[in-house]
Amino acid sequence: MPMRLTETDRRVLEAFTAKDGVSTIPLAMIWLRENRGFEIPKKTLYNSVSKLRSMNYLRLLPGDRSPALYEPGVMYYREKERTSAKRTVVGTKGNPIPSQGDPHPIYPAPYSLDGVVSAKECPDGYGAYHLSGSMSLTVEKVGSFEDPKVGNSWVGHWKPEHPSPGAINRSGVIDIDYQEITFNYRHGIRKDTHTFTLRPARIFVDPSKYQTFEQVRRVFFARAMKVASILARYGWKLTNPVLDGNSDVEVASPNSPLVHVIPQGQTVPGADLFVDGSPGCPEVEMRHIDDFEKVDIMVKAPTHILEAKRNAAAAREDSHRANERIDEVMDLMDRIITVQERTSQAVQNNAENIAKLVQSDSELTALILSQQARSVYAPMENIDGRTRKLEGYQ
Repeated sequence: MPMRLTETDRRVLEAFTAKDGVSTIPLAMIWLRENRGFEIPKKTLYNSVSKLRSMNYLRLLPGDRSPALYEPGVMYYREKERTSAKRTVVGTKGNPIPSQGDPHPIYPAPYSLDGVVSAKECPDGYGAYHLSGSMSLTVEKVGSFEDPKVGNSWVGHWKPEHPSPGAINRSGVIDIDYQEITFNYRHGIRKDTHTFTLRPARIFVDPSKYQTFEQVRRVFFARAMKVASILARYGWKLTNPVLDGNSDVEVASPNSPLVHVIPQGQTVPGADLFVDGSPGCPEVEMRHIDDFEKVDIMVKAPTHILEAKRNAAAAREDSHRANERIDEVMDLMDRIITVQERTSQAVQNNAENIAKLVQSDSELTALILSQQARSVYAPMENIDGRTRKLEGYQ
């Protein structure tokens, strides 16, 4: 018997898919309580999310973040499309955009890569990597122009043929990780040449996982080959991805506080960062990257600043506590010194008393000895008649 969504499942799904929805289980519990007045046990919430994942209504974002991040899955978009009166296409950021002659919606093609997150917007701590130009793939075999699918879901479409001088062009789009990747196939009629170019769109990368240009370039190549693997099901053989011409890897940090201190649209000599002056929300960007550790510092600037503020606050608190402790120690030292002074004075007084006692004892001893000497030896008095003179010894 197939599984069906219960009312509780619907409420949980709404927490993750509402306009002001959330992306983690703990926040979903808070969202339901504050926005719907719905209290749900923690175990029930986790079980419901697990069910929604198994039915493809929710998708777990790759990565090792805690708590885990979730986003709407394929089944959610299918169901939304069935209830919509208009035919729409899910665009780069997950927002519906008018379909240009395409009779069906497209859904994100799942593509897991370590250190790369699939999301509509760039999460904090990630860099939005993109190319300043395009990429090319070698066309070894031309396939059909059927709109591509992954499983039972369309993930892209081809646009109508549009000729140019000496060539015929067919462009198209494939959605990978909620990013709309555009491509163009050109058939040169005169020399029978075949070229295939694409713009890989933005890739949200953890800069701590990719710290060299070669590593980052392989991420773009992997995305190009993902497009090639989807089209390969329709007879295409595309190989050897390369960066075109002067294409360079750039990285943007959306919502960076540095946009308020860096002149917009100006390049400061010797500076690593600049603020893009194109229409839309300004972003801090970095190009011609010579040390990818700088990227990690740039995209995590808010985190570093927050940590510095917290550390400074903690240092101030520790300093305050240390000062209080010093005051306590100084007060204790004052008390100890007072006791020592009193003890010293008492000892000195005792010493003086002992000295006086010794002196008194000596005087008393001398007096006693003097009295004893007098009582033992007393000279006889010259009494008449008791002495006689020896004759001849006069």
